[in-house]
Amino acid sequence: MQRRKSQVSVEIPQAPLSKRDDNKAPVPTRVEQKKSKARSSLVMVSVEIPVRGLSSSKSKNKAQDQNVEPPLEAESRALKRKRSASDVAGNGVVDTKKRGSERAQSSKKGIQSFVHDKPTKVVTTLPQPKWIPIPTDISYEETMCRMQLREFLARFQPLMKLPQVHLDILSRMSVPMRRYIPKATLKPVLLALVDLVSADAAPNIRQGCQTTLRYIRNAKGDLATTWDALAELRQTCYSEIPNPDHPPTDDIGADDESEDDDEDQTRVTRRASRIARASQPSPPPKDNSLDYELVCGGQFLPILVFLAELALQTPSVRADIDDGLRNLSIAAHKTHTAKMAEEKSRWSDQRQTFTTTLAALQVTRSQEVEAANAQGTHPRGSSTTVKIKELKSKRKIAEAAHQRIIRKLSIAYNLELRACAGRGTCLGSDELGRQYFTLSLAPKSTHSEDRWEYWSTFVSCWGAKVDGMEPCWYGFDDPSQVRLLTGVLEHNTEQGSTPAKEKDSLVRSLLTYADFLDDRIKN
Repeated sequence: MQRRKSQVSVEIPQAPLSKRDDNKAPVPTRVEQKKSKARSSLVMVSVEIPVRGLSSSKSKNKAQDQNVEPPLEAESRALKRKRSASDVAGNGVVDTKKRGSERAQSSKKGIQSFVHDKPTKVVTTLPQPKWIPIPTDISYEETMCRMQLREFLARFQPLMKLPQVHLDILSRMSVPMRRYIPKATLKPVLLALVDLVSADAAPNIRQGCQTTLRYIRNAKGDLATTWDALAELRQTCYSEIPNPDHPPTDDIGADDESEDDDEDQTRVTRRASRIARASQPSPPPKDNSLDYELVCGGQFLPILVFLAELALQTPSVRADIDDGLRNLSIAAHKTHTAKMAEEKSRWSDQRQTFTTTLAALQVTRSQEVEAANAQGTHPRGSSTTVKIKELKSKRKIAEAAHQRIIRKLSIAYNLELRACAGRGTCLGSDELGRQYFTLSLAPKSTHSEDRWEYWSTFVSCWGAKVDGMEPCWYGFDDPSQVRLLTGVLEHNTEQGSTPAKEKDSLVRSLLTYADFLDDRIKN
């Protein structure tokens, strides 16, 4: 490639300067107000600009053509020389202002383009909890009936004197019907409910309930005789008592038969004498209204739920609910406040002792350092330093124990408040309509092979994991997974339309239950 030079002539006006203004800055003058005495002269400047061409013939044609403009680089250099010459001629200040305004405008445009071109924030995905399906074939409606019965018995356990073992058995929400209510649990639950209903009933209804109680006690666990007693109660007192459910489609397993055989053997052993058999009253009238067989205690679930609903209308139960909502909750709050104040006072005294001892050791350590510096030695492995480290370690352990006690007191207080409440196990719903449940009075048991049978040991959730899936039951029995779940719920509700009170109530209840599970696992 050949490079040729072309000459460009630039005319630069140059105003003469007087001798007095040699050391002064040039001032722009206006032609309209004052004409200069000396006429500006034209200075011819010859500039050689290299021009690149594709061929020698093309470069010659471009050099000979007077109307062709120089390239961009040559033009910019010529403009720079023009500006420098015009500054010398007296227009420097005006050009500087123009250049300053142009730079300001360009900088503003640059800032605006930077703001518009700013990249969007990258949304980080939250860690998701493990949605573990609970293996069960029980329908949602039947599960809710089981929860209702179990929570009613747990709430009014002090009135009915029902042993805790029966509540633990009734917390197995996912077991089949034939295993849900054993005969050994059906009898005491029926006796407790019928007795509770008859407490505030009219004299004739109370007499009918007492007769039913005798029939149930003498039924020896026989399901047909038990139903005959309840059918007689429906005939004389409560006509709304429903029929038992139909038997399950699957056959009764060998485990249930052996369990019932052991129960019957125990009952026969207690009543093995002839005198006891002779003194037994006559059985209730036989009921022939059912066209199906009674094979398990789970068929009596509708009757138990009806009796629980009926007991809720009695004055004794209503008074216990009101007393629980007022007096018991206030008493629980006072007890909780007193225990918290006592623990905080104890920790304050212990912490002050740690602080005083540590300050004294630090003073001793400072004195040892000053004495060593005065002698020009460097003390190492001082016993005071070892004592300071040991004291700090003890203080850290004591503070952790204090926080653990505070957490236990809070968990106990929340459980008391739940015990004082009327009823209800649903903690709330999230944005997708999923419902979360917890049962009260959880048994002290750890994870085992039947971990998803006892629903009082985990958080249960009914709904679809994501949109489009079929709803089912999920379980969360790990405290860390429950806390991950609360984090996801908080994130979703912040972007949704759930009221703040409902969101806070659900999240707070889940966090409280997570602390309860954590404390139960550690202890």
